[in-house]
Amino acid sequence: MNDRGFATIWTAWVVAALAALVALLMGLAAVVVARHRAESAADLSALAAAAYGPWGEEYACGLARWVSDRMGVRLADCHLSGWVVRVEVVAAVNGLGDVTARARAGPAGHESGRRNPPARHGQRSSKSGERRHSQAEAPR
Repeated sequence: MNDRGFATIWTAWVVAALAALVALLMGLAAVVVARHRAESAADLSALAAAAYGPWGEEYACGLARWVSDRMGVRLADCHLSGWVVRVEVVAAVNGLGDVTARARAGPAGHESGRRNPPARHGQRSSKSGERRHSQAEAPR
């Protein structure tokens, strides 16, 4: 039995396996980076649109599109419902497809999209008639 060249073939297989592992890890890293970029773009686009919600959906979603374009993603969907803005963005991963992220922004407690503005500290809430207090100040 002749074992000459066995080490060369074994080394070639190990190098090929390591190259495949590195390629797999690079693809996974690209997807993770794209996901983070898409999530950040969705968050910032939703916040930008919510800040300009009183000017209407067209203006607010136009600003969300501007932010998402500058971050290198595509704005797939934008809706303004009352004070709440919902956006969806898509980030492309080279050769691996697309990553989608969604975000919602608006005043706390306005998930339903009502047009009632939030009560400020010391003002009466339009629903309950009770005063709202910050956590630092206890009700008397």
